[in-house]
Order: sequence, then C-alpha cells, then structure tokens
Amino acid sequence: MRMGIRAKLFLVLFLLIVASVAAVDVYISLVLERRLTESVSRDLRIRLELVRSQLERENIAANEAGAWKKAVDQLGEQAHARITVVQRDGSVIADSEVPFGEGSQRDWSTSPELAQALEGV
Repeated sequence: MRMGIRAKLFLVLFLLIVASVAAVDVYISLVLERRLTESVSRDLRIRLELVRSQLERENIAANEAGAWKKAVDQLGEQAHARITVVQRDGSVIADSEVPFGEGSQRDWSTSPELAQALEGV
C-alpha cells in the first residue's frame, strides 16, 4: 500500500511531536528530581542544626537515658521527624520512634550514615 504525501507528512509530524514530548518529559523529570532532592536535603540539614542546637542547650549527660528520651521525643514531634541520638561507638542513646527501654533495633556501629555524620563532626 502506497502512502500519499499528506499521510507521510502527518506521520512525520506525529513522530516529531511524540519525540518532543518524550524529550521534554525526560528533561523535566530529571530537573524536578534534582530540585526535590536538593530541597529535601536542605530541609533536613536545617532540622538537624535546629535539633543539634536545642540538644546542646539541654546539656544532658550521656548516661541520663530518660532525659535524652524525653528531649528526643519532644524534638521529634516538633520537627515532624524521627530523631535518633547515637554515640560514636554506634550505641543508641535515644530514639523518638522507639519506646523507652526497648532500644533501637538497628546496629549503628557499621552504618554508613553514622560514618558520614562523624566525618562532618
């Protein structure tokens, strides 16, 4: 079956439109993902600094688990985030989402997140 010039032009224009829409979709997806990631990262860093500042003002001794738990629960609620205070050896002092006395289910001693955080200290 032979296609006329109009059919060929329609097909070429249709394919150009599809390719253009696909290219714009990929570009916008990448840009939005990068901006969203940057925004969330910036927001978490701000929350971290606020929580760190508040906990430093509390001046709680490392062995006062009840006081840490109370402070972490309050700050976690205010920051709308989970807050886990971990010692340099990986042991958890307090976790805003774990009931007092149960301890964290996670071993932080080999955690890449803890290693990264300690590099920034």
